Amino acid sequence: MTRIVILSFVQSALAVGGIGMLHSVLDGKPQSVIDTLQTLVCFRGIAGSGLLLLGFVVMSYMLTLTKASVFIPLNTATTFILTVAIGLISQSERLSAPLIVGMMLVLSGIALIATQRG
Repeated sequence: MTRIVILSFVQSALAVGGIGMLHSVLDGKPQSVIDTLQTLVCFRGIAGSGLLLLGFVVMSYMLTLTKASVFIPLNTATTFILTVAIGLISQSERLSAPLIVGMMLVLSGIALIATQRG
């Protein structure tokens, strides 16, 4: 089960990183299809799309190792943790009591899921 937890963090990191890169490229840009495609053909757009594709590959591999009923909540939790962590690091998120309690609950959930047999 440790392998599934590690793979879930890897998949979440790839997805959150890819979305973050695409957000930085597309934020505030015109929304026409041609403008969006032109924006995505820069290094960050290609890199963000590549990270998302790698995240999909890892997710597909994980689904061969465990049940969806274990994968989905675990992956949702790890994605939440990494999103908040990146928000704290980039200073777009502030540390607060509800955030700390929420993170403790998420980590408790991961621990409970990790004790199940997948």
